[in-house]
Amino acid sequence: IGDVEGHGIASAIITGAAKATCEAAVQLTGHQLTASSLLALINRTLLAMSRHQITMTAVAAVIDPAARTLTLANAGHPFPLLVRKGITHPLMAEGPVLGSTPDAIYTNVRVEIHPGDLMVCFTDGVAECENEKDEQFTERRLRSVTQRAAAHGAKGVRDAVVDAIRTF
Repeated sequence: IGDVEGHGIASAIITGAAKATCEAAVQLTGHQLTASSLLALINRTLLAMSRHQITMTAVAAVIDPAARTLTLANAGHPFPLLVRKGITHPLMAEGPVLGSTPDAIYTNVRVEIHPGDLMVCFTDGVAECENEKDEQFTERRLRSVTQRAAAHGAKGVRDAVVDAIRTF
């Protein structure tokens, strides 16, 4: 998941380039790509295209069902949430924003996954969504909604978050 800075045509082009880099990397590596190396590739693409003018946050994640692991790397993006047995845990991995520096290093963080685990990715647009009173939705509210809806699976969480934001 990613979030390109700004709006408009330039940001849309960077979004397309990031997605194309991701797809090409998966195809060229024969699915042997790591989350950190994917972010490094996207970083180089953004630097070449935007020349430090547009940046992007992102989280890359690789699931290994046989090993029951989730490996992720983060480029300045809000931490995804892992919901396990009704408890929400942030998946903390840190790294520099994409397109900000050529010597960026992204680190893989590996998490064991269990049956029933749920990962929730989101952009700052969810947490920073404001109501008519200029109050932000907040990550705390998002975690609460996610935790309550987790028993209903991914679609249930998605629907609960959308409903909560609309109500908010």
